[in-house]
Amino acid sequence: MNGEGPEPGESIPARPRPRNAKPTPSSSLASGEVAGSLADPFLDLRALTHYSNLSVRTLTRHLQDLERPLPHYKVRGKILVRRSEFDRWMEGFRRRPQQDLPRLVDEVLAKFRG
Repeated sequence: MNGEGPEPGESIPARPRPRNAKPTPSSSLASGEVAGSLADPFLDLRALTHYSNLSVRTLTRHLQDLERPLPHYKVRGKILVRRSEFDRWMEGFRRRPQQDLPRLVDEVLAKFRG
């Protein structure tokens, strides 16, 4: 060995973990759980305003909407919304294109005729 590194084909031994080292938080979770929580985070109202382009005031009104309330969690006074739940909630506000309106009217009237 020349002192510059391992010879070709020679492996580098792993560093032993100190005896008093605590496991990292991610080591106790399955990698899918960590990746899933990062892909579907909880957003506070300020972060949700950036994600949705809706104001805090509008979001707050929707939290209290009796017909279609925004699903949320309240932890010690802090309001959190899971991004996937917000996306599903927003789908309820999706508008159909105008050319579908006559077909939609026919579908509704067919229910009353039948």
